[in-house]
Amino acid sequence: MVIGESSVTRILINTGSSVNEIFKDVLIQMEIDLSNTTHETQPLTGFDGDTIMTVGTITLPISIGGTMQCFNFAIVDKPIVYNVILGTPWLHKMRAVASTYHQCVKFPNAYGIYTLRGDPMMAQTCFIIEKKMQNTRAFVIAESAPPRDPHTPPPKESVIQVNIDLSDLKRCVGIGAELPIALRDELVQFLRQNATTFAWR
Repeated sequence: MVIGESSVTRILINTGSSVNEIFKDVLIQMEIDLSNTTHETQPLTGFDGDTIMTVGTITLPISIGGTMQCFNFAIVDKPIVYNVILGTPWLHKMRAVASTYHQCVKFPNAYGIYTLRGDPMMAQTCFIIEKKMQNTRAFVIAESAPPRDPHTPPPKESVIQVNIDLSDLKRCVGIGAELPIALRDELVQFLRQNATTFAWR
């Protein structure tokens, strides 16, 4: 997309986001004067419960499919694999319909219906990099946790029961409920591959 006067790639269209986001480093690369920003901070909370503070807002034009509209962006100063995240404000104003299965967005323009297609290889690459970044952040947080007093009992972790032998629904093991979804799926797959090593009786 052309945002302002720059051609911008690696744009995530997020149907679950209530704001459009642009990252401070991207604005600097676009050579946009940050003095034009409104310095209003607000918290943004993701589905993972992680909350970050914006550093301001800015209004920028987006040109795509023969149309040009101005949109408000929350400015975020945080490293991320995407350059821009477009949420429901963009989708609604463009009257756009997104298909995650087809990795495309359709919206009306002066000539009919315009189809904006994503790059499947780039989308997969961005997804993998973002997951690795999340796992790295989780590891750093775990490593920097303060040492526990050896005289106090460890906190009780909530546990969920997972079946690891599909031929017998009674063969379940308990795993931590707070594990990240990707790690949980990997652990369950590993346990199912090695289910025969368990002494069930």
